Amino acid sequence: MSLFQRYSFYKLLLFLGIFLMSCDPNGFKEKADHIYYNGHVYTVDNDFTTVEAFAVKDEEILAVGTTIDILKNYTSKDQVDLNEKFIYPGFIDAHSHFFWLAEGLNNVDLSNTNSWEEVIKVLKEENKKTPKDVIIGYGWDNTKWINKRFPTKGVLDKYFKDTPVILSRIDGHAMWVNSKVLELAEITNETDVQGGEIVKYKGEPTGILVDNAMEFVNNLALGKVTRDEIPSLILEAQDSCFKVGLTGVSDFGYIEHPTLMLYDSLYKEGELKIHNYAMLDASLDGVDYMLSESYIENEEFPRAIKIRGDGALGSRGACLLSPYKDKKNAFGQMVLTSDKIREISKIAFDKEFQVCVHAIGDSTNREVLKIFSELLEHNNDRRWRVEHAQIVNPEDVFYFKNYSIIPSVQPTHATSDMDFAIDRLGEKRIQHSYTFQTLLNQNNWLPLGTDFPVEPINPLYTFYAAVARKDRNGLPEQGFQIKEALTRQQALRGMTSWAAKAQFMEDRIGSIEEGKEADFIILDQDIMEIDINKVLEVKVLNTYIKGNKVY
Repeated sequence: MSLFQRYSFYKLLLFLGIFLMSCDPNGFKEKADHIYYNGHVYTVDNDFTTVEAFAVKDEEILAVGTTIDILKNYTSKDQVDLNEKFIYPGFIDAHSHFFWLAEGLNNVDLSNTNSWEEVIKVLKEENKKTPKDVIIGYGWDNTKWINKRFPTKGVLDKYFKDTPVILSRIDGHAMWVNSKVLELAEITNETDVQGGEIVKYKGEPTGILVDNAMEFVNNLALGKVTRDEIPSLILEAQDSCFKVGLTGVSDFGYIEHPTLMLYDSLYKEGELKIHNYAMLDASLDGVDYMLSESYIENEEFPRAIKIRGDGALGSRGACLLSPYKDKKNAFGQMVLTSDKIREISKIAFDKEFQVCVHAIGDSTNREVLKIFSELLEHNNDRRWRVEHAQIVNPEDVFYFKNYSIIPSVQPTHATSDMDFAIDRLGEKRIQHSYTFQTLLNQNNWLPLGTDFPVEPINPLYTFYAAVARKDRNGLPEQGFQIKEALTRQQALRGMTSWAAKAQFMEDRIGSIEEGKEADFIILDQDIMEIDINKVLEVKVLNTYIKGNKVY
């Protein structure tokens, strides 16, 4: 008997058994809404169990097990043969900017430009197709250009003299504007700012605004998306998430009270389905709202607040203990003072809110960890988070373990930053940067995210970068600081069960287990077994939330 004949024979026996069980007049079967069988199902439970089948009822996982057991004990009008495809819990992005993604869908995408000349070309083409009173773009990255210096307003003025042009850098921590915008924002040679920088040459603003300096422009609300436009953009952003297998996000995207109200209405209308852990923003109305007693009663919304500690490494806004290697006497800066972070954290502690602080530079990480240690007890379950934790001095790592502080990291930052990070930090300091395995070992779990739209939205890029420590071109061949790579199991947990735990939702989502919501995805290949360099080729076939197909 040939191999093909043996395979066909065994498959016939399996389905004959299934048929006979379904015809058993004496057997009692519990009714399910859906049954999925004949698959490779990674439950991502505590034991990392794999099964073949599961049943769904009332939007929850009813049971998991072998194909024979599930079909023997449960019945449903909707029985789906998975044809040996690969099933995982729905991916959860532990750090994203979902609202920011939605707001930016109408803006000019500059993420594929490789010079300021290409930026101008794209802007001119887009403005010719759709002329606008204000040109807003996003995604330029001078570290990818041959001339890596910041661009200047003069380039924009030459082509857009009278039209305001506002272009956000890829990291969202710097802005390139023309003279018209500087004029409207009343930024002059004498203008200064705390917690940011108005880049100047011979005393004159160049058109580059870093961190808090951007608020002069943001406060003008030029070209801002209207409230009538936002709902459809939010749903478009949701569809983008479903296509890549995301069923949940932690939303750090400048969330104000009106935005929460909008999310709430979309949930009640049944249009918003993705789990959105939407945090208040301390730089907006977050503190006032935290102090109020009118927090929205919606299980999707956390009692959590985001605090911005410093800027980004690419724009040299990350606050360092010693100067940048490639810019004399430049340390970066804290966006908020230590005293202000301490004040907000104390309010959050008293109100039992989770605190999540953006900290990239080693100086900011040290300050934030010390502040947390002043308020938190050892072995607590507050799950206060340090977002990014990119550069952490080895002397400060112990804080994470001693005070149960959760580092929340984005693996693609390591592979996106590696080419310029060594220029910014030097050989010694780069060794204690992007240390994901070291950070995981502090509490034995580590939530992973993308930081989209700063990085691409696809969580499979996260998985690849975490395990292979390579960029999407497969470089470097041996992996960037490969000793800090995660295992495949750790990476998958970081995108599912650990991401759910980081937002206090591990009892509801993050694994395929009895009693949890039926959020799962179907992939065409097994990311746990295939050549790691082929992970980027894997396709999401279907995405389900609460047992309902959304993609």
